[in-house]
Amino acid sequence: MTPLTRVRLVFVADRLNQWLRFGKPIAEDVPDPHYRYVYFAPGSTFGLVDWQANEYGTVRWCLSILRAAGPGERIACFADVEPGAQLMLHVATPAKTRRVLQLIDAIETQGIDPEEVSEDYWRVLHQRLVAGIDPPAYSATEHAAVRRRRELLS
Repeated sequence: MTPLTRVRLVFVADRLNQWLRFGKPIAEDVPDPHYRYVYFAPGSTFGLVDWQANEYGTVRWCLSILRAAGPGERIACFADVEPGAQLMLHVATPAKTRRVLQLIDAIETQGIDPEEVSEDYWRVLHQRLVAGIDPPAYSATEHAAVRRRRELLS
């Protein structure tokens, strides 16, 4: 049996909202009206958005792009992700979250599924955002090269 990565998604009106921006879970479980579990196969990439607000009006945005790891692969621990996942990108400010969401929209506009985007691109994007450098765009030409490389390796 292949181990799956389980992600808990929570929704509490005006307080907490976690959702998938992209990714294709292979199964879903809804044990409660406020949360659900989604399950990913090893190697799956997904974008997890986390929005939280408190009684003082403070709002926190986070966006993480994660890869579900397979047996024997290294993982990092994340809240609501069991047993963990490989981190490719993480932003925790509203401005950077909006910027990454815009880049994901631009990728989808080209007809590219963000789940199929090169892992290297997400990591480079993360490092550019941390350094305050303009993030690179992801082109259809780059994606075609990534797909060709994956075909050759499989």
